[in-house]
Amino acid sequence: MNANRMTAGIKNLLRLIPKPHKPSKDNLILLIISFFLAVFLWAYLVSNIVADYSPAFSNIRVTSNLANTKAADYRLQLLKESQQALENMTVNCTIRGNRADIGGLKRSQLEAYVDYDSVLNVSGKQDLPIRIRTTEGREFDNVTVSPDTVTLSLDYFDTKTIRVLNENVSYNYLQVGEDVHVDKENITVDPSTVQISGPKSQLDAIDHINIQIADSTSLDQTTTFSDVMGCRLMNSSNTEIPDNPDITVQTQRFSVTVPVYYTKTLPLTLNIKPVPEGFPIDEVMKRIRLVTNDVYTLPGYTDEPNPLMVELKMTDPEKKAALDEHESYEGFACQLSQLSPNSDKPPQFTFNPGEGYEDLTNIGKVTVTLDGEDLITKTLLIKNSDIKPKMEKPGYVCEMKVPTGNTRVTLVGTEAQLAEINEEDLQVGVSYLTADPGNNTLALEVELPEDPTGTRFVWVSPVPTVDVVVRKQE
Repeated sequence: MNANRMTAGIKNLLRLIPKPHKPSKDNLILLIISFFLAVFLWAYLVSNIVADYSPAFSNIRVTSNLANTKAADYRLQLLKESQQALENMTVNCTIRGNRADIGGLKRSQLEAYVDYDSVLNVSGKQDLPIRIRTTEGREFDNVTVSPDTVTLSLDYFDTKTIRVLNENVSYNYLQVGEDVHVDKENITVDPSTVQISGPKSQLDAIDHINIQIADSTSLDQTTTFSDVMGCRLMNSSNTEIPDNPDITVQTQRFSVTVPVYYTKTLPLTLNIKPVPEGFPIDEVMKRIRLVTNDVYTLPGYTDEPNPLMVELKMTDPEKKAALDEHESYEGFACQLSQLSPNSDKPPQFTFNPGEGYEDLTNIGKVTVTLDGEDLITKTLLIKNSDIKPKMEKPGYVCEMKVPTGNTRVTLVGTEAQLAEINEEDLQVGVSYLTADPGNNTLALEVELPEDPTGTRFVWVSPVPTVDVVVRKQE
């Protein structure tokens, strides 16, 4: 019963719903126009009536440019660690504004940048704001950035010039030869100065630089190493400063000249001249004593040698090679006539090793004495009238200034041999070939009698002189 009533009620309701009619062509056109008007109206309302718009953008890369900012005015620059931190840094942001103004923004049109105009004029770490703008430079008033600051390390950058000192050149890998020494004070480096750029606080810690010659070749003469690479930065405590990416050394290749010198230590000897033919000069050499701060013998002539050793320095390898061929060094020449036992004025010489050599022992003056306990002197008086001219000057004559006088001739030798020689055994003459006209004091030339045995150990000391007058021959 109830079910029948319900069915009847539904049918009555359906009769009340108007049946659909097929729209006419005019109604269809009107319907389409109405649709587009509705869409236009909606777009207008969204763009103008509903003005508040807050688009969000993510992963915007942060750019860094100090040019034309306060940081540049202060001469502040970023340290490398901060530059590297900014290379991959991105931020997110939300921009609030009018939809008509910002509704068309895309992420590709935006860039984040560090505001270096907010920097303080101090070195060290600073928290600087990150701001958003369009790639065309337009700024936004209402922006939320995350993160909105970045901590950066800045410092004043400067350039420091450091002179390369020879004492800071290391050559410990070189194999230095025997008797070869590095002349440290005269090592030269090209370039001689190095420009180093970087943060001032770090530049102030650099005191000097070290250059290392890595070559391990043998060093036996002055050598230039033209391709020495790199240098080490050192502080005032001579401790190496670790590598720093903020420090730039403008020169990394050097040419280093390492000069060397040679030393040779030899016993000092001398040369006696002139020596008469057949004269037993070794008998003189073994009696000679060299006196400086001590008394020394000549090398090779005594059973208990005590030679005066001299250390010579030279830079020429050829001079070193020449010196290597000798067992002693001839320091000076002495005349036989200068030697006499118990002389009040023994000959004295200043040791000068000659060109190309330097005396490192600083011997200076050397007095030559004669240790002649078995030697005596004998003085003979030669009549001036017995002195004969020799090697005459053409067109001139030589006359004794005191014709009737005597000239003393002193002989040195053993007592037994001197006893065999008297005045009449000597032949005495004077040469005036090079004498000037007028008064002259000339050396006498004394000839001893022949020695058939070849063992005579006698000589004249000192050289006797005589006063003469040289005049033109009439």
